[in-house]
Amino acid sequence: MYKKIFGFAVISIIGFAACHNVFNKDKSTVADALVTDHINKNSVDSSIMVAPAPPQEPKDSNLKYVYLTFDDGPQLGTLNCYDVCKKAGVKATFFLVGEHAENKWGKSILDTMRKDMRHFLFANHSYTHANNRYESFYKHYQTAFEDFIKTQDSLQFQVAIARFPGNPAWVMDSKFRSSKLTKKLAKMMDSVGYNVMGWDVEWRFNKKSEPVQTAEQMAKEVEAAFASKSSFVKNHVVLLTHDRLFREPNYRDSLTKMITILQSKKYVFETADQYPILKKADKNLLAVRK
Repeated sequence: MYKKIFGFAVISIIGFAACHNVFNKDKSTVADALVTDHINKNSVDSSIMVAPAPPQEPKDSNLKYVYLTFDDGPQLGTLNCYDVCKKAGVKATFFLVGEHAENKWGKSILDTMRKDMRHFLFANHSYTHANNRYESFYKHYQTAFEDFIKTQDSLQFQVAIARFPGNPAWVMDSKFRSSKLTKKLAKMMDSVGYNVMGWDVEWRFNKKSEPVQTAEQMAKEVEAAFASKSSFVKNHVVLLTHDRLFREPNYRDSLTKMITILQSKKYVFETADQYPILKKADKNLLAVRK
């Protein structure tokens, strides 16, 4: 049989949710390991509505695109990043950690940001961030997959875009890049229609979670990635940074300065859902509760 249809159910404290997709024979092998215990016990909820990712606008091949991404929020610094980008008029993507949004403080941050989401996107960065035990997390790839699904159920992302904690794996429609450690999880995410976004350049931080590079140095690294054509997709550079780096006023100013420099180069800032090689809408489906 060339296709299998399966249902995946996760029970959380707020109810029942499911995500489903059609597997082709090549991809179903990896995902079977996860769903074997569920497939005979659960069926797809008839109340589920399937929401495709927003359609992508054609990209101008003469332009250069920057995808400014912030990891690990909501946390100290998240609203600073949001305010800086809003004032600068640039788009950005926030890869969120589910457990950081559980408490009242985290929820209030996201509620504030949702008031103006025209230029911002929320995406999946797992529920536990691997508890910072990355090797164990990826070796137990079925549990890791459930970690991402738990975050999806909790935060109801509108696009199936994720980033692995502490790992630059890529899973797109036509390109796949993964280490041996993350390969099984990457294939499983691919099987259910998820895109996984790595990064091309990183704003690194020290033990105090302070930026290592200056604003000028960071801007030069972005320029160098364009010039060397070393990004995952030509003329599209994904910049990784973390919300907490910009919790203090002086580092918030560094973020503003870096953005200003890149704007002066006429680079176009976009959100992750506009990356050019995401899976097509019919493969990138999310199940959301009514």
